[in-house]
Amino acid sequence: LAESELGLILTHGDPRSNRSNTLAGIDFNFRNSALPKGKQLVGHAFFMGTSDQGAGEDSAFGAALALPNEPLTAELTLHQTGSRFRPALGFVSQTGVREYIGTVAYTWRPNTPQLRSVSLRARPYFTTDLHQRVLQGDSDVPTLSFTTPSGDSLSLQYTFTRDAFDKPFVIWPGVVIPPGSYGWGRFKPSISTSAKRPLSVSLSYWSKSYYEGTQGDYRFSFDWRPSRFLTAGASYQLRAVRLPQGNFNLRILSGRLNFAFSPDLTWNTIVQYDDNSHDLGLNSRFRWTYRPGSDLFLVYNNDGFFDNWHSQRLASGFALKMGAALRY
Repeated sequence: LAESELGLILTHGDPRSNRSNTLAGIDFNFRNSALPKGKQLVGHAFFMGTSDQGAGEDSAFGAALALPNEPLTAELTLHQTGSRFRPALGFVSQTGVREYIGTVAYTWRPNTPQLRSVSLRARPYFTTDLHQRVLQGDSDVPTLSFTTPSGDSLSLQYTFTRDAFDKPFVIWPGVVIPPGSYGWGRFKPSISTSAKRPLSVSLSYWSKSYYEGTQGDYRFSFDWRPSRFLTAGASYQLRAVRLPQGNFNLRILSGRLNFAFSPDLTWNTIVQYDDNSHDLGLNSRFRWTYRPGSDLFLVYNNDGFFDNWHSQRLASGFALKMGAALRY
C-alpha cells in the first residue's frame, strides 16, 4: 500500500437555503506498479452520505478497477447514486441511478516514419434506475485511432446511443420530444494536427438519426502559438437538428487567450457565445503556484446578453482562492 491513498471529506451548510445539510465521505485510491514486466494495477472506491433537512438521508458509492498498461488496457467502473442524495455544497448530475462504464483498448506501435501508433478501443457505458431499467446508453463500438510521429491524429468512431424517459421535455423553444425509448448510432471521423506546431487545427463531423429525426454536428477549432509564452485559439460548432416537431440550428463560438509568463505564473481567458440564449460569457483566471502543490487563484466572471449588436451585462464578479499543501 506504499503507493495508495486514503481521503476524507466533510461539508456542512446550504448556500441556497437556511436548511441544514451535511455530507461525509471516504475514498481509497489503490496503485501497485510492481507487477511483472512493469505493469500496474489501479483501483478506486468511495462512499458518501448526505443528511438534508428536507430530502432526508441517502448515499452514493462506487468502485473502479483498471489495468492502464500497453498494449492492452482495461477498466471497469460501477457507481450508484441514491434518489435522495443531495450534496448542497457540491453537485450531482443525476440521482436515483446506477452507472456502468467499461473500457477495453489495444495499442500497436509500429514506430515507422509515417505511423507511430494504432489504437482500437471499445467503451460501453449505460445508466439504469435503481430497479435496473435502462435509462441511457452511450457506447463506442469501436474507435480506431492513428497517430503519426509528429503528433497528427486521425480518429474513426462509431457510437450507439440510447435514451429512455417517461415524461416529455422541451429540447428547443416550441420543440417537445414525446416520452419513449429511443436509440441511434453515429459515425464520427475527426482529424487534428500536432500541438507542437505554431498553428494546429482540429476538424470533426458526424451525422446521425436523433430521436425521430436527424442531427448533424460540425466542429472546427484552431490554436496559434506565436511564442512559448502565448497561445490564442478559437472554435466554432454548428448543430443542425431536423425533427418532426420542428427544426433548429445551434451555433457556439468561443475564443481563448492563454499567457504563460513562467511555469508558475499563468493567465487564461475564455469567451463563449451561443445564438440560442444569446449568452455571452467570459472567464479570466490568474494562477500563481507560489510553491509546489500550493496555488493562488484570482478569477473574474462576466455573464451578459448579446443580440443584434446590443449587449447587456447580467452578472459579474471576482473570486479569490488560495490552496496550500502541508507535508509532514
